[in-house]
Amino acid sequence: MNTKLLFSIAMILSISIITLMCFLSPAHAKSSTSPNIVLIISDDAGYADFGFQGSKIIETPNIDAIAKSGVTFTRGYVSAPVCAPSRAGLLTGRYQQRFSFERNLTTKEDLNRGIAQSEKTMGDHFKALGYRTAAIGKWHLGNKDVYHPNNRGFDHFYGLLDGSRDYFKQVIKKPADKYKVLQRNGELLTETTGYVTDLLTNETIDFIERNKTQPFFAYVSYTAVHTPMHAQAHRLTAVPESVVDPKRRKLIAMTASLDDNIGRIIAKLDQLGLSENTLVVFLNDNGGALTNASINAPLRGYKGSTFEGAIRVPMVVKWPGHIKENSHYDQTVISLDLLPTLLAAANAKPIENTPTIDGKNLLPYLSGANASSPHESIFFKYHSGRAHIKGDWKWMTTKLKQADGSKKLFKFLFNLKNDPAEQNNLLNSHPEKVTELRLEWQDWFFDMPGIWTQL
Repeated sequence: MNTKLLFSIAMILSISIITLMCFLSPAHAKSSTSPNIVLIISDDAGYADFGFQGSKIIETPNIDAIAKSGVTFTRGYVSAPVCAPSRAGLLTGRYQQRFSFERNLTTKEDLNRGIAQSEKTMGDHFKALGYRTAAIGKWHLGNKDVYHPNNRGFDHFYGLLDGSRDYFKQVIKKPADKYKVLQRNGELLTETTGYVTDLLTNETIDFIERNKTQPFFAYVSYTAVHTPMHAQAHRLTAVPESVVDPKRRKLIAMTASLDDNIGRIIAKLDQLGLSENTLVVFLNDNGGALTNASINAPLRGYKGSTFEGAIRVPMVVKWPGHIKENSHYDQTVISLDLLPTLLAAANAKPIENTPTIDGKNLLPYLSGANASSPHESIFFKYHSGRAHIKGDWKWMTTKLKQADGSKKLFKFLFNLKNDPAEQNNLLNSHPEKVTELRLEWQDWFFDMPGIWTQL
């Protein structure tokens, strides 16, 4: 064989090997075919406190624009009525009861708790796909190093480990306050100044800018509009004078900041030419709270219960060219669905050794390829509250405060199609439906571990 022929064969083999390596490289393959993902979550916002949800007082043009560019879920639920367990379910795609994370981290003992090590987070999944991953904002899923975002799949973390903080300044009065201080990848930023909603957006924009040439996943978890009620002075002056409740005025001003900052993220995607290949999600972590003057109308109840006002939330997704613009989806979905949906958008499956995911890939349902409902049933448990939604029916129990300050357990059966405000208790008129839903709830809960038995 002559030298020229050998050289030609060697060149062909080299080119083939290089091409094959590029094809097999997750980072390279995903850069041209998989969408960037920006998942934005607000905190304790009211169901009715956004323009696309019908508010006539609170203007949210930037969040409304996301809804107009994609799909609004009219029956979108989260898996818990309070912050931490809701986020645990969201990031794992699994009912958080499966790994003992049923309630908020509120006690001294909770400093040693977080998402169980057996669980895989969105960060884990997308990092394995070659995405650059970031968690920005409120974490509230464990303070110990083993639960730190950098150890749970996120390349980059900027935010606070705790569940809330002052919006204007870093306050350290006791040792546990360090978890409220902004940090970047473990380094406390005690000298940082500025309004926290702005700071979280600045970091998100910087992350997008630095990773614009490769696929990225950004989990942007704002503290707004959770207490404390801290609003910027210039935004308060813009609140209509017709709103007289001081706390409500602050909520409106804080929501205006939230909306403007989300608009800044979308504008950066537009500026960089990334919008067409970026999937954007916006949702709230649970229903509006009694402590921040939010409004959940026409839904009943607030954060912490199992009424609709605590578990049904604003939820929108846009993905240009894949999800129909200005559309509405009226079947029951739950935040657990977001993980498998986002993975499907990236043409990927859960990584190896992932426990069974409870959520469903919503893309076939949104496209019309599957005309059925994603879920026959969804389930809830929080303290004494229990709920099972099956189709239009909802069975639930919850403790309600009495005139003397005590709490009494009540049981309910509602038809959500006819009575979304949950005003007509059908418990006595449909005993067979009560039994059906109660027993199915018990079957769901039967194998769940106890609270905090898994770490």
